[in-house]
Amino acid sequence: MRQFYLYMLASRPGGALYVGVTNDLVRRVWEHKNKLVRGHTNTYKVDRLVYFEIHETAYQAIQREKNIKHWPRAWKTRLIAKKMTRGGICMMKFQRRNLRSGSPGQARR
Repeated sequence: MRQFYLYMLASRPGGALYVGVTNDLVRRVWEHKNKLVRGHTNTYKVDRLVYFEIHETAYQAIQREKNIKHWPRAWKTRLIAKKMTRGGICMMKFQRRNLRSGSPGQARR
């Protein structure tokens, strides 16, 4: 079964935010970290994964993305903070394990 991810990246605490959708979260975050994505994320150095959700369909993920993009910044920050208090350690482990140097298709330990 395919999964689709809504994700949020930040440049730093209190910095620029980016909301996106992908079907391969590890690859997409790796692309942001290695400056392969042009535009807002590259210009403002937005490459830290701070939040993600898993959806069963692309439609669901895209709808959620559209909703969150229209939210005030305070709501987005609250959503990130809520997730970090519950799953922040898991998020950090995810990033360290999956976003080491090398391409995202390489075997990971």
